[in-house]
Amino acid sequence: MILQAKDLKLVATLEKDGRASFAQLSRLLGVSISTVAKKTRQLLEEGVVEIKAVTNPHRLGLNAHAMIAIRTSPQALDKVSAKLVEHPNTELVANIFSRFNILVSAQFETWDDLHEFVSSELSIIHEILDMEIYFCKENKKRYFDVPFAPSENSPLKIDEIDRQIINVLCVNGRYSVSNLANTLGLSISTASKRLSRLYDENAIQVRGHVNQTKIGNHATAFFMIKADHDEIERICDSIVTYPEISTVITLVNKYDILVGGVCRDSDALYDLVNIRIASIPGVRDIETWPRGKIFKRHYGLLPVRQ
Repeated sequence: MILQAKDLKLVATLEKDGRASFAQLSRLLGVSISTVAKKTRQLLEEGVVEIKAVTNPHRLGLNAHAMIAIRTSPQALDKVSAKLVEHPNTELVANIFSRFNILVSAQFETWDDLHEFVSSELSIIHEILDMEIYFCKENKKRYFDVPFAPSENSPLKIDEIDRQIINVLCVNGRYSVSNLANTLGLSISTASKRLSRLYDENAIQVRGHVNQTKIGNHATAFFMIKADHDEIERICDSIVTYPEISTVITLVNKYDILVGGVCRDSDALYDLVNIRIASIPGVRDIETWPRGKIFKRHYGLLPVRQ
């Protein structure tokens, strides 16, 4: 599929609101409803974009978050990654090219649960030769333009019906309220009220998740930044505005900020890291970890562990 300017505008619009109706998209893009419906179906069928729910981990009580860098032998990379993928509390398992070769994002309700995962579960994987754990302080930016932040409120209480709604939308975020009701055996009124509550309570958003290679972006990396302590917030405020940046997380130990970015090619990646980010006042050092294969990328509700 060769993407035209209006296709890219449609993709960008769906990134912000994956449940926008065809009528709304038609008005925003200035094309007919039938055209926008056809284009949306094409983008979905070609795998350019997936429309899924994104959950707010803080609102759902997942307040213990760490990024874990792991080194294995090249021969054990797939085996260890497969074990990490199976764990219900890992939301990201990705190959990286650095002194480590796997990066994991793990989220738990409590720090004790996270400690148990590291000390009792990771420690028995004999193929793990080394690892470093970076405790996450705050998500400044998640998955491009999803501005979830820690909530001062107590975690939102959800029941099995809420979980089912979220899980359905994590597969197909454009599922209509009537389809949700039919699938889950609910009345339309109940499905609508439940969905509205999840939105109003900032528990979920539905976004378009773009396959970056399909739109010509082929250089992906994580950047581990060391910064002057009193400049960290200002650095984050600058970086989150960059369209290439998908993720910005402040860290407690070792490094100060973890950044994930996607660029068109290696030259654009060089410009992003060594010119634009490096020139921000307060940035003292940047370690770049190019990203390879993604073994797991879960945007939704982490399953209840048995």
